[in-house]
Amino acid sequence: MMVVQALKSLIARQRVHAELTALDDRLLADIGIDRGQIDRVAAGLVRRGAAVPATAKVAINGVANENSPRHLAA
Repeated sequence: MMVVQALKSLIARQRVHAELTALDDRLLADIGIDRGQIDRVAAGLVRRGAAVPATAKVAINGVANENSPRHLAA
């Protein structure tokens, strides 16, 4: 069971990384990170206050953004 959870976590981190990498620098700045932090955000290492950045939380929960078809169908 731990292997399955580890694979899900890896896939989620890869998804976060891919989504953040696709954003331009202005959009990254709007959410409070710069391109050099993408690896750390995807790994869940960058924190603002006590919380993981909202971008990482959303992608880890399987929804790319609130306008995605998956979110609207739920």
